[in-house]
Amino acid sequence: MNEITIDKDIPLPRPRGRGKYKYPFLKMEIGDSFFCVEKQSRVASAAASYAASYKDRKFATRQEGDGVRVWRIA
Repeated sequence: MNEITIDKDIPLPRPRGRGKYKYPFLKMEIGDSFFCVEKQSRVASAAASYAASYKDRKFATRQEGDGVRVWRIA
């Protein structure tokens, strides 16, 4: 049986998705926000998915009137 070796310090490649996002997560700087008329759960899920791909970014969402506002917090 072949033994599996563990490698260290191999960088994770960038995601190979479509390259386009419905929301402007990539363009946001810390402190920026945007508003959209969507369900909060949908936008929060998209933000969490994006943040999982880019470990240095974090987002917060809050219901605001008939839509949701998203902030980049890190």
